[in-house]
Amino acid sequence: MEETPSSTSANAPSGLEHIPTEDLLRLKEQLEAKVEEKKEVEKPMSKEEAGKGIVAPPVLEEAVAPWQVKVANRLRESLTTTDAAKAIPIIWSPQVELGAQPKRVMRALGIVDTTLRGSPGNKFYFPKVPTVLEAVDATEGVKPDELAVTVDRLEITVKEIIAAISVTRQVVEQITFNVVDVLTDLLSEGVANKEDKDVLAALNAATGIAGTLYGGGKSAEGDLVAADVLNTDLIADGVTAMRKEKREPRYVIIHPAQENALLKSDKFINAAQYGGREVILNGEIGQWLGIRVLKTTQVPTGTGAGGITTYHAFLISERVWVEEVKRDPEVEPKYEPGERKTYMYGTMEYGLGVLNPKGIVKIITA
Repeated sequence: MEETPSSTSANAPSGLEHIPTEDLLRLKEQLEAKVEEKKEVEKPMSKEEAGKGIVAPPVLEEAVAPWQVKVANRLRESLTTTDAAKAIPIIWSPQVELGAQPKRVMRALGIVDTTLRGSPGNKFYFPKVPTVLEAVDATEGVKPDELAVTVDRLEITVKEIIAAISVTRQVVEQITFNVVDVLTDLLSEGVANKEDKDVLAALNAATGIAGTLYGGGKSAEGDLVAADVLNTDLIADGVTAMRKEKREPRYVIIHPAQENALLKSDKFINAAQYGGREVILNGEIGQWLGIRVLKTTQVPTGTGAGGITTYHAFLISERVWVEEVKRDPEVEPKYEPGERKTYMYGTMEYGLGVLNPKGIVKIITA
């Protein structure tokens, strides 16, 4: 009897006969899990809400949702479950670090070490060796004098920093990925600004530097007046002071108030270079005679004559300081029922130390 197409299809070999049953069952479970991951499920709704015609917003499954939606969902869920709150740092923290990268100015100019990451302890010792050595002429049969080389160590103590913001429960319940973007940007900026501020504070407090220069030819910060602004002559004097210490200047970090004076200087504009083939650093406004000029509002300030604000710019060489990063930025949430607020804490652990003070010239102006 001739077989029908359906009976032929039913009896045809599938190619799965030789695969163990347990492997087939495992494959079936994996396929079912994948299907479930791609589903969009609705948030459970109470009878009261249903009676009022309230439609619950959809909750996207994590496997297909972008990170902003994941965070938004977790923030809403964290109002009632601690499991969601525990998951937030895992999803959100990497995005805060990514957001902080384009806001940092100083990190790219120093040495960044991560030896302590994931390790116990809060102290790190970085080898400190002379950066400038000079050989001598050799004479046959004569023993050369030993070079006075002292290998020391720089001790760096790691600390924790924190940036906190709060959001009311009403906002959390209606939160969208756009709000998450705003919160991420705020936390990233807080972490990046604090990091830059600490680096510049370390440079400002360093001893044994190549020199300190004051605007207007003054000899003390308290004597500075409003007309004693930053100019190219001061930068040139800083270059000379550093090169006398056999260091080569690479960067000058200034405040936007000092930038204003430079941009009005014909000497700076005529010699500045823009739009070259090199990668532009965060905060960079150009190059002056091969020295990269960067600006940041985190430059330390002081007080001049009559109470005017003064600004501490820095001309630096390479390998001037070390930053030990123990923990990258993390976001931790906490809901306070009594306040009806969710607090987000952005934290980070790092330490700083000046390695080569002779590669620093401080330029203080109005």
